[in-house]
Amino acid sequence: MRALLAIAVAATLVSSPAQAQFSTYTDRASYEAQLGTMVIDDYSNPNYVFSQSNAAMSAVLGETDYTSTGFNNWNLVTSGFYCAGCNGSYRMDFRSTTVSTGGFGVYGVGFDFFNDASLPYSAFITFGDGTTTNIQLPASSYNDRGFFAVTSDRLVATMDIGLANGETTYSGSFGQDNLTIGNATVVPEPSTVVLLAAGLAGLGFAGRARRQRA
Repeated sequence: MRALLAIAVAATLVSSPAQAQFSTYTDRASYEAQLGTMVIDDYSNPNYVFSQSNAAMSAVLGETDYTSTGFNNWNLVTSGFYCAGCNGSYRMDFRSTTVSTGGFGVYGVGFDFFNDASLPYSAFITFGDGTTTNIQLPASSYNDRGFFAVTSDRLVATMDIGLANGETTYSGSFGQDNLTIGNATVVPEPSTVVLLAAGLAGLGFAGRARRQRA
């Protein structure tokens, strides 16, 4: 009985939720090396028009749900990049994409971007377990675009681009290109490995206890 209790306690400790661990990237090659299957949107699909509603924007590829959070239903695609009104904030939701995991989000999100140096744009991320983090993005010009990406074992459910902590704005300017979302390369999850080891150790302890009583 003690052995079974020890196994149950170990399983509970291992499976308890914790703050999501994540990694960020400033170059595309390093980021894409972490991904298995990926989807890239370069915003050149002819079904994108200059200005479209949230629903129309989301339906073109069906891989990301877009919501303009500054200007309502005003998603601009021009010259091969996306801009939510070009002066405003927006949210991207990755829970229904073909590379999501269990409907909780994707392992990685990355994109090229340029922004207005006068406004401190941030990426406010909600992970699949409900925890959040805020990452301020550096200034980057149209002709010298930056790159930002994040990966997490807790998955990325949504990402708000705008002011810190998901605050909306009607000002500034932020454009993104080559949105790249994907799942992880196939590796054992650390929590799964630890849980399995704890279970095997507990069974071994139980076996020894039975032999000693015999």
